[in-house]
Amino acid sequence: MPLLTYQQTTLPLDATWHMPNSPRSALAEYLNGPRIPNALRFDLDEVAELSVDKNPMSLTHMLPSAERFKKELAYEEIVSNSKKPLSDPTSEIVLDHRPAARFLGINPEPRPNLPSGHIPNSRSLPFTQYLVPASDKKPFTNYRPVSELKQVLAEGLGGETVWDDIVSRDKSIVFSCGSGMTAAIGWLANELIRESEGKAPKSALYDESWTGYALREDRIFLPTMSFLFGGSNRSVEGSVDPAKIEMAVAELDMITDVFNRLVNSCHTKCISSTPLNHRYAEGDLLKGESVCIDRCTAKFFEVNKKVGERMSAMGSAAQATGSFGR
Repeated sequence: MPLLTYQQTTLPLDATWHMPNSPRSALAEYLNGPRIPNALRFDLDEVAELSVDKNPMSLTHMLPSAERFKKELAYEEIVSNSKKPLSDPTSEIVLDHRPAARFLGINPEPRPNLPSGHIPNSRSLPFTQYLVPASDKKPFTNYRPVSELKQVLAEGLGGETVWDDIVSRDKSIVFSCGSGMTAAIGWLANELIRESEGKAPKSALYDESWTGYALREDRIFLPTMSFLFGGSNRSVEGSVDPAKIEMAVAELDMITDVFNRLVNSCHTKCISSTPLNHRYAEGDLLKGESVCIDRCTAKFFEVNKKVGERMSAMGSAAQATGSFGR
């Protein structure tokens, strides 16, 4: 957008936000600059919904009602207070934008005492996949070209066939993350595709995301990929406690590779937590793919063997003193 037109028609809001365990200060960065010309500071936690009736769990940076938004900003109403239930996996797909290691329950959540795991039927698509990494020339991230954004989203959903099915059948994507922040990166990517191509899946942003979901008493967790290595997951009640294995942080890239290769064939719901007889429930296989239990099992043993070989090569010995979900 030309700078003159931008300044005449756009009021930028600096909504920079950092994880609670980050040493960075969004306010200090705004005050010290650099920042977009004429940008106003927009503190998401200050404008967030705080009333008990609309935010009963007192979560941070929840989407405010239109009335609260207008009152706090004295600005034209641009959002509505809507909630979309996460219910029917046949009509909507939940994309989880947290890092894969948190989705898998390998790394703990940054918020103390928040269980690990992921929403049933959800798929992992780390938000960094949409972005061009920062560099010396550009010390900030920015979106990839729209054509690449479409490819990222399509692959995250299960492939171009799934993408076309979602668009043609008017299904929805629900963007989720840890607390409703980085999910917006995926939501905006979808809107950029819509603006460029004239069509894209219907979408919604799950405001509470994993934090709100995991704190609910009626929550349902899926066993996570830690089971593939004999680990236990603290968020799965009643699961068999096999020999626990603690893996080095250096192995996270291999774990992510394991996940990416398996998730294309089937969901990550295990019906057994012991590595030697690992299986996937037949009903958990993605629809439209002729993937059988034997293929999933063979793929598991293939990647599990490589992980074992790499662990041995690096001297990363298995220990029976920990679990992934900590």
